[in-house]
Amino acid sequence: MKVIFAYGSTRPQSVGQKVLKAMAHSAAQAGHEVLEYDLTQPLQGCRGCAVCRETGGNCCQQDGLHDYFHELFTADQLVICAPMYMGQAAGQCITFMNRHYCLKDRNKQNRLPEGIKVNVVFTQGAPADFPPYQAAQKWYFDSMVRYGFVPGEQKVLGGNSDLSENGPVMTWAAEWGKNL
Repeated sequence: MKVIFAYGSTRPQSVGQKVLKAMAHSAAQAGHEVLEYDLTQPLQGCRGCAVCRETGGNCCQQDGLHDYFHELFTADQLVICAPMYMGQAAGQCITFMNRHYCLKDRNKQNRLPEGIKVNVVFTQGAPADFPPYQAAQKWYFDSMVRYGFVPGEQKVLGGNSDLSENGPVMTWAAEWGKNL
């Protein structure tokens, strides 16, 4: 199985980075092909130029997502770390999500092969069940599904999450990667 991990956290030792790294490591240990993309590298926003829709191809911009879109069409799963800042997914995660505009053709039909799951790990300083963030998390996840992904897992990790090596979060991350 080919799994793409998209890291949206700007901090190298953040909750999201640690959890996704554990998931990716476990998936690789289980024999899966793992590709990792850093969403904090320079990414351009969608220009709405519609070149992708006119040509039926991927985004024409030559930035950090060029290779990602090439690999995405043969992936089985996408895992995104989306930190929540002030009640919304971080800016680079919104840019990443918007760039999937190229996955629709000129007739607004999905170009993505059927069956690619999207999974999102939301991280936030607030508790995991913080009501004001839930609508934004639903919107982000549902937006990715509208681009043609199959709904996978959503996990919300609050600021009080136990990240100890054998704690519940890191155990879940290791099991997730192992049991794809």
